[in-house]
Amino acid sequence: MKILDTVIEKGKKRRGFIKVGDASTHEVKLPYIVIAGVKEGPVVTILAGVHAIECAPVEAVYRLADTIEPSQLSGTLVLVPVVNTEGFHARQPYHNQLDHLNQNRVFPGDPEASITKRVAYHVFERFVSKSDVLIDAHSADLGEDVTRGIYVFKTENRELLEKMKELASLYNPNLIETTSISG
Repeated sequence: MKILDTVIEKGKKRRGFIKVGDASTHEVKLPYIVIAGVKEGPVVTILAGVHAIECAPVEAVYRLADTIEPSQLSGTLVLVPVVNTEGFHARQPYHNQLDHLNQNRVFPGDPEASITKRVAYHVFERFVSKSDVLIDAHSADLGEDVTRGIYVFKTENRELLEKMKELASLYNPNLIETTSISG
């Protein structure tokens, strides 16, 4: 797999940052971790921290990165532990403090727009578009209770919909719903 100009070789684990833009006082960067298995297989991407105060998925992704070794893996695991880095640092639950947009509602983004849309663009172009499977991990926010449920994106492709539901069922959720909400 290639991230920016770097090819991640089979059997390697790589951590890095992608610069997506500039704020008035600092660069806006996204952390990523790529674990390239020793065998061929699908590219699975897991995003966390889209809603910045949903901290459980952020921690889970970092723990997964520390636990999985390339020798255990067929395919490639791409992890983006904190998508909304600006909201995460400011402890803002849904919105990026720089432009007040909800990171979860602006995908696939725009490279020439505000920072939240730029983040979405880079996440989509560099990771999501190269994936066979995308898991967008969320959890309860502060003061919320959540059931173990999974949403799959509504599609007219019945075969794809069944594959998504089958993959979702591996999590043993209490609920599997289809949705046409984008982002």
